Amino acid sequence: MSLVTISLLAGLSVVTVIVAGAAYLHTREVNERLRATTDHARALLDALGQPVLVFDSKGRIREANGVARAWLGPVDTLPDWLAGRLQLHGTVPDLSALFGRSGMVEGQLDEPGGGRTVQVTVRPGRLLGGDLGMVAGISDVTALKRAQESGARAAVAEREANQTKSQFLANMSHELRTPLNAIIGYTELLLEDEPRHDQTEDLEHIRRAGGHLLNLINQVLDLSKLEAGKLSFVAEEVDLDHLTGEVIDTAEVLARRNRNVMVVSGGALGIALLDGTRLRQVLLNLLSNACKFTHDGRVVVAGRDLGTHVAISITDSGVGIAPDTLERLFQPFVQADANTSRQYGGTGLGLAIARHFVERMGGRLTVESVVGEGSTFTVTLPRTMPSAKPAERVSLRAKTLIP
Repeated sequence: MSLVTISLLAGLSVVTVIVAGAAYLHTREVNERLRATTDHARALLDALGQPVLVFDSKGRIREANGVARAWLGPVDTLPDWLAGRLQLHGTVPDLSALFGRSGMVEGQLDEPGGGRTVQVTVRPGRLLGGDLGMVAGISDVTALKRAQESGARAAVAEREANQTKSQFLANMSHELRTPLNAIIGYTELLLEDEPRHDQTEDLEHIRRAGGHLLNLINQVLDLSKLEAGKLSFVAEEVDLDHLTGEVIDTAEVLARRNRNVMVVSGGALGIALLDGTRLRQVLLNLLSNACKFTHDGRVVVAGRDLGTHVAISITDSGVGIAPDTLERLFQPFVQADANTSRQYGGTGLGLAIARHFVERMGGRLTVESVVGEGSTFTVTLPRTMPSAKPAERVSLRAKTLIP
């Protein structure tokens, strides 16, 4: 072998050694990087607060974080897909049915000290070797389920209690109204016999007190019927101008009692298909309140024709309502404050019932007020309440077109 050949072979050997050394260093660097990535991924999994499992395509658990091991024990002792441990609800027999797709199922995880209700969220993925796999995260929702069940039981109990309360109020109101109507009736009969002046005065006190008490009882009865959903509303053709005039005439006595001036403004409102009885009750309540809370002032009733709707506003120059009270003014048994209740009386039911009535007829009852300057209550109603029958709607259109 020549000297040149030997030199070439020696050179090739050196190159081979260098290349092999470089390849070894590269492989070691890749392995270290892969090991660091794997350790980082495991650290992230262990940092999660819920069990996480990684499965291969054959259902074997290839990885489990620390929480999963604490819940389920060593990975190598777990049967495939947690068979016998995780009873899933619904149509999914086991987690293998979800392989290759994302989803969430709920199930019961059996444990020696009692089962847990869990939600299992699965996502498809690939293992380090490139094979298909699946990641499953398990969330303990036992406390949430118990809270939901407890809330449902509480809702049922509250509903039953409300029904019992409404039934009691209805029965009590009925039992009180019967003798009270008799008292008022006998008082009116005695007044018809033209008694002496002092007797007339006493009888009038009895009749007024009886009427006031009867009104309170009727309000309680209306509230109980509203809560029970048993208060019916009947659509009828209502002459709004005539009805408003009747209410104003009724409240005129209250206005004079506190030396108030009653003012009527606005244009004609025409005919509407509404529950006239309920609307009269609403307006009388609002107008009575305006007269009651105003002294030596003005009470203005204004009507506005809004086309498909009508608006009736009652404005007073009375004591007004504080902003914090406005937010809860329409709740049952709420008045401005304790001093108002003692000075002016009432149960705080009137406005709550009025708003219910207006809303049942498809409208809105709103209020604006400034303390010391007065309040404005506005009733906005459709010309045809939602429960009106088609035949009634046709009748209304025909009548409003008559010149």
